[in-house]
Amino acid sequence: MRYLKVLKWMGAGLLAAVLCGVLWVLGRGYWMYRSAVNEAPLAQKIEEIRQKPGFTPLSELPSVYINGVVAVEDHRFYSHHGVDLFAIGRAAWNNLWAGRLAEGGSTITQQLVKNTHLSSKKSFSRKFEEIILALKVEREYTKNQILEMYLNNVYFGNGAYGIETAANKYFGKSASDLSLV
Repeated sequence: MRYLKVLKWMGAGLLAAVLCGVLWVLGRGYWMYRSAVNEAPLAQKIEEIRQKPGFTPLSELPSVYINGVVAVEDHRFYSHHGVDLFAIGRAAWNNLWAGRLAEGGSTITQQLVKNTHLSSKKSFSRKFEEIILALKVEREYTKNQILEMYLNNVYFGNGAYGIETAANKYFGKSASDLSLV
């Protein structure tokens, strides 16, 4: 009987410790979010992307390219509100089996806010901060605006940031001239 009482107290202590840890991560993520937004508001970062040389409006990009990016990066982009719980669950499962943070499950919106506001350091606090910012972006911008900002800001490798730079670097043509052939 005494053994069960000790187990109950140990379980309660473990639950309290886990709850404190979760609250600490959420609190830290929230304050990181506030700090990032106070340092550079979303509207300012978005305007910086739009002012970059080579900014290409979504309407000028071939639909086959746009559809390809969405299919590869975030195939549920048009059906979620900035966070894809299925992708996060899949990533958590894969990370658990890998024994390390191997994948993140981030949406296009989450990648955009990470690239504009956050460090690339992998942590639960940073992931929570990313989620808060992604939800805010989804409330303030349309899906097409988010995709346009993402394509004009994402890193395509070999020093190429943004679709126009990448199209010129890899194919020797403007992003609006991209095609399957």
